[in-house]
Amino acid sequence: KSNVCSQKLSDSRELVKAVTVCVCIICVFSALLLTSNIFETSLFQNGGDQITKELVDAFEKGNVTLDREVEDELLALKNPYDWAERNSSGVKHAWDHVMYEGKYYSYYGIAPVVLLFLPFHLITGYYFSTVWAVFLFGAAGLVFLALFFKKLCERFFPNISLGLYISSLLTVLLGSGIWFCFVTPNFYEIAQNSGFMFVCMGAYFLISSGILSDNVSKVKLCLSSVFFSLAVLSRPTTAVWCIAA
Repeated sequence: KSNVCSQKLSDSRELVKAVTVCVCIICVFSALLLTSNIFETSLFQNGGDQITKELVDAFEKGNVTLDREVEDELLALKNPYDWAERNSSGVKHAWDHVMYEGKYYSYYGIAPVVLLFLPFHLITGYYFSTVWAVFLFGAAGLVFLALFFKKLCERFFPNISLGLYISSLLTVLLGSGIWFCFVTPNFYEIAQNSGFMFVCMGAYFLISSGILSDNVSKVKLCLSSVFFSLAVLSRPTTAVWCIAA
């Protein structure tokens, strides 16, 4: 009687589905436990950060500039863009904001703002929690990464053993690096996790579309393009993955 783990992937489709679902559940639960203070954090916040509040307030007013005044001392410098001059003068300024022609801007992607944070504030009057956003984006990304890997193996490596599939799936998920974001849920991680999620969604629908076969699903191919585009609108550096796709 052969060992279950030695069975071929193509001969164990139902078992592969069950294993993938179980691994996804474990990953989501682990991410939940890792996300700092998530059980002590309400989904409804009266304040927020650059992504969850400042961009939301700006967009509600129809502005792309942030509702934050640039410090007069900073504008008085000979060259306020000179890092050394700012440091030597000791002038206070908003960290990780873009200052241009006397206005502050955000250089972080707008996709999570437009799709989640802005609608949430318009509907509830509260700001969406950064901690919960980091968890939800990251957890969804892990699920779609697992689904993408499952499709990848079924398409290109149907003869590998179930044991090799499980170990490889765990390696891909644990080696994704997204776990570091759960431990420090700030607005930086919102950009990273939302970009990660949309990349994984784009990759999943791309490989599910049958792009390398004669029977291509135009709907899935379209969804893939949309999600890859949203990834760039979440974190611009994900454009590299769009080019690769």
